[in-house]
Amino acid sequence: MIWIYAGNEASPHPTTDGMVRTYGQSGGQAHLYRIDKCGRDEHQLFSGNNGYELWGPLVANYLASIKPLHRASSSLPLHG
Repeated sequence: MIWIYAGNEASPHPTTDGMVRTYGQSGGQAHLYRIDKCGRDEHQLFSGNNGYELWGPLVANYLASIKPLHRASSSLPLHG
């Protein structure tokens, strides 16, 4: 799981680190990224004009680092 949040949240959630830690202790693998400042508040991170420039590379790198769960195989018979 990838978890991205803005450091300038209008209503900070101090439990974010704790939730990610608990997720990890339960066997999950989480990647937590905090982007220091994005617009007026955290909502600008994903809906703002330049938000993608901040989180896009993080998501691209994360997706490139994980193994695909399933790959389509051309050797499977087609049913029709």
